[in-house]
Amino acid sequence: MSINLATQSVVLVCCLSASALLAGDYSELVIQTPERMNVETVESFFIEHPDMNEMAWAPLDGGVTRFAFNIPRLGFESALGYQDGNSLFHLSSISDLGLRLHKSETVSIEFNLASDGYRMEIQNNLSEGFDAGLLAEYLGEPNFGGFLKKSMAYNNTKLSTMVSYNTDAIGYIEGELVQLSDDEGSELFSWINFSEEKSDNKKFGFGKTWFDGQYDLDNTIVAQWDSKGWTGGLLLNKVQGGAKFTAGLVDFDQHFKPTFYVDFSTPLENLGRFSSKILFKSGELKSKYLPHFSLKPFRRIELVRPWRKAMDFSPQN
Repeated sequence: MSINLATQSVVLVCCLSASALLAGDYSELVIQTPERMNVETVESFFIEHPDMNEMAWAPLDGGVTRFAFNIPRLGFESALGYQDGNSLFHLSSISDLGLRLHKSETVSIEFNLASDGYRMEIQNNLSEGFDAGLLAEYLGEPNFGGFLKKSMAYNNTKLSTMVSYNTDAIGYIEGELVQLSDDEGSELFSWINFSEEKSDNKKFGFGKTWFDGQYDLDNTIVAQWDSKGWTGGLLLNKVQGGAKFTAGLVDFDQHFKPTFYVDFSTPLENLGRFSSKILFKSGELKSKYLPHFSLKPFRRIELVRPWRKAMDFSPQN
């Protein structure tokens, strides 16, 4: 599996280079988060570009975009007069540009609270697909470190690799690969974590998540290998706004003695260019059963969410 992961990496690098050559085709593309996008931005664009009949906006989420709204000038002027963004949503055509990474000005802070300790990460985006950060954790004793993360994306696939070095003088390497299915109904994922200094710190896992099942729950089946051997798990996930809840049975082994697992994550209030999130989980701090970065928000069916958040034509706007 690790050989397959390496092969995927090489393919993605080649594809990424090819996609960069096509970037000029979307020179007028407006890339912005739904929180910072608004009606005034579209209005200003058409005023500053009187010769353009469309504005293309790609909603940015976690430094990644996929789809772009092609907002027509005449449709926008009509929606502005009637204060109706719903009709403009249907008048705007959609372009699938494939997953793309972008430079983000946001500094993200993440808090993880687990049964055996806690961890805090501060991450800053240095360039497209390249991040650096600091971490502090407590697992019996305090530990500090830094990390570098490189991400690549092409079409419906995203690959991330991270190298970290802590005050325990041990280096760690992590990799994660997530691929959205062609019908956008599910995603495949795999990850690998290891350290050359600690032979018992090697972990590998893979799984699949089916979206929008009964009661809008996502269903995940996962398998992983570590020093104790192979185990599996079944999980149910629910996303509501920015909050996410997960529950299920994990660590199935040959003796069929699963562990009940639950976690809950929610974003905290953003302050300027700082965004933060907190995660509570019943398992160990190092445990992992789901990808860190899901591609679920980058489905066509999800486009109504960023649109409603940004295109508010109500009078107070």
